[in-house]
Amino acid sequence: MNTGAHTIETAACKVITDRLLSINGSFIGLSINPMFLASLQQSCPMGGNGLSRVALDMGSPLVFDTSIFKNILNGSAVLEIDQSLLNVPTIYRMMQQFVTGKRFQTVFMRAMARMSEIEVKTGLNGEIRRNCSRVN
Repeated sequence: MNTGAHTIETAACKVITDRLLSINGSFIGLSINPMFLASLQQSCPMGGNGLSRVALDMGSPLVFDTSIFKNILNGSAVLEIDQSLLNVPTIYRMMQQFVTGKRFQTVFMRAMARMSEIEVKTGLNGEIRRNCSRVN
């Protein structure tokens, strides 16, 4: 589960703008904790500097720990993609296990080791994504 890497990352405000917008009081994206939303809107005000950065793990932004999963479970994920993990039952259960024990570090290390074995595609076989979360 690579969302665990978000425990020590930041995002530019322009990346989360849609998450902060509402239409007739309804938010466009997934549900968000109202107190957390107010905090995010203060950190990334509309019309503000889109290059300003916000920590993805508000609980302990400089520590590699399970705080990001607590944030997600509480509706306080900065990125909508992280918040969407609640909709996947197996991942939801895994996050609950992560916040109650030390299993996260072991699982994360194994995932990173598996990713390191992925062969890089180059030339006509590869692609540089314009948006890292989507295939061109």
